[in-house]
Amino acid sequence: MYTVEMHHDENSFTALSKMQYDLFCGNNKITRSILSFGILIFAVSHLNEWWAYLLVIYAIYLTSSTRMTATRAARKLKERLEKSGMSYPASRLRFENDALYILGLPERAEEEEAVLPYGSVSRIAEDATYFYVFRDSYGGYMVPKAALKGQEDVFRSFLEHKLQKTCYAGASPLSRLVSLVRRKRESGGGR
Repeated sequence: MYTVEMHHDENSFTALSKMQYDLFCGNNKITRSILSFGILIFAVSHLNEWWAYLLVIYAIYLTSSTRMTATRAARKLKERLEKSGMSYPASRLRFENDALYILGLPERAEEEEAVLPYGSVSRIAEDATYFYVFRDSYGGYMVPKAALKGQEDVFRSFLEHKLQKTCYAGASPLSRLVSLVRRKRESGGGR
């Protein structure tokens, strides 16, 4: 059906980590937002005190740094790889009718393909550059959209059908709307 290769680098590690955070750390994001809002309200009601300005800064930090944990995790993994002298991982992903087959690259004769049945996939997502297939909250696989050679919509439909899940679009509602209009226009449906 579909066979693609994914060669990781520092940027892909960061993108994977951020998407993982977006999909699986919703409670953290909600808690940070509520806490930030509460601190901000309290600080604004005490602006005649010097410490209120520190609380405003802290509330802004809580709101703006939600994905820093993900970025930090990717940076630590990169540092460990560099210290060990290992290269970034690479794999060949083969999407068949029954499952996703994963083979580490470079291929070794003794290595077998790992099999991820579609029923075992936890979530799927996409951003402007990649599709993401998460087996669970601890790890997943990336498919570079460039490797699909213009077949992104067909691949998304394939994933959603096989997995019986909706593909989360990691973009703002406005970005998703612009992307949808662009896809309709390119397919000739927007006239």
